[in-house]
Amino acid sequence: MTLPRGLITGVTARLPGVPGDLKKFDPVGLGVWPHDSITVTLALPNRHTHPNQLTRGKTRLAAIIRAKEIKADRRSAADWTAYMLQGCTPPRWESANVHAVFYHRTKARRDPTNLSSSLKHVLDGIADAGVVVNDRVLSPPTVEDRIDRERPRVEITITQAASVDPGERSE
Repeated sequence: MTLPRGLITGVTARLPGVPGDLKKFDPVGLGVWPHDSITVTLALPNRHTHPNQLTRGKTRLAAIIRAKEIKADRRSAADWTAYMLQGCTPPRWESANVHAVFYHRTKARRDPTNLSSSLKHVLDGIADAGVVVNDRVLSPPTVEDRIDRERPRVEITITQAASVDPGERSE
């Protein structure tokens, strides 16, 4: 399998027994994904895919460029997640929590709501890879904002959550 092109800079998994350490993981013939979390490291989302970059009132070309970049980011996220899972059956979790850590070059203040919504198409791509049954079972992302002047990126950790049967929820 050839590595996908795109904005993604690498894929990592949190390995058991190595607290707090992210290491490259290449599973081979392991059956179902053996861990309860997956961390995918991506380049920061493109500015054209930001939710505040509306194309209404702009040219048709701007809308086409935005759609193409969203599609490319989604496809790259799916390809990198599938590459990480190669040799394993995707877990297809019924429920999952999402935590995203954004590393920016500057200290500029950013709105956490906009940061989390800029990941919509990336989370769709991760769902396309089979990590979860459907992207609707992902909880809204919790977001942290940090500084890394050398390597701006976003690290998305998806953790399996205890699935709750709709009939068993307390009111």
